[in-house]
Amino acid sequence: MAYEWDWAEAENSFKQAIALDPKSAQFHAAYAFFLRMMGRLDEAHREQESADRLGSSIGEVTMGRVAQLVVEHQYDKAVEQSRQFLIHETNRITGYYTLGWTYARVGRYADAVATIQELRSMVFLNDLIDRVTIADTFTGAV
Repeated sequence: MAYEWDWAEAENSFKQAIALDPKSAQFHAAYAFFLRMMGRLDEAHREQESADRLGSSIGEVTMGRVAQLVVEHQYDKAVEQSRQFLIHETNRITGYYTLGWTYARVGRYADAVATIQELRSMVFLNDLIDRVTIADTFTGAV
């Protein structure tokens, strides 16, 4: 349950990780995700920019960047970021996930389903993972 989590300690852990390795794009991207979930969007934007500067080809960074664009209602840019990621990292689930998720957020459900189906044709996913991925894509849209 979210109300039972120690959010202050979680934030301290992110800050400590970044202090230990300030050049880690993954740490900055994870902290940006945390800040987005806390509703601290300006801070999340700054952390995401740090992650972007440090490592633009990391899946977690791309996913964070797309999430930031979606939060900012920049859906066309979010779609483009996902497509660009797929051009360079064709075997990464992250690009397909973020593209499908963004399509679902803007009500382009047929495109979202087609994206997930394309992913399924490229990699083996078991039925449970398929259902979780698709459910997460569409629940994120509402």
